[in-house]
Amino acid sequence: MSTTAKLDRAGRLFLPLKIRRELGLDENSELVIQVENGGLRVHTREAALADIQASLRKFKRPGRSVVDEFSKERREEARRECEGS
Repeated sequence: MSTTAKLDRAGRLFLPLKIRRELGLDENSELVIQVENGGLRVHTREAALADIQASLRKFKRPGRSVVDEFSKERREEARRECEGS
């Protein structure tokens, strides 16, 4: 979907109703705004999170838990600190 929008005197961007409805936005919705290639990219926080998760999936190894690996590293670091004291 493509449409035009206007800025008011305070620099606020008015999103047309059809876009707000399409995205399920209400007056309390938070959006992520990025400057990209000379333009603006506006998306919901949920869409931004989904983009980040998708970009990080390539680093996940099947059958391995990042949380478990992080916990193991922290335990080893704590053990080394205790041994060094």
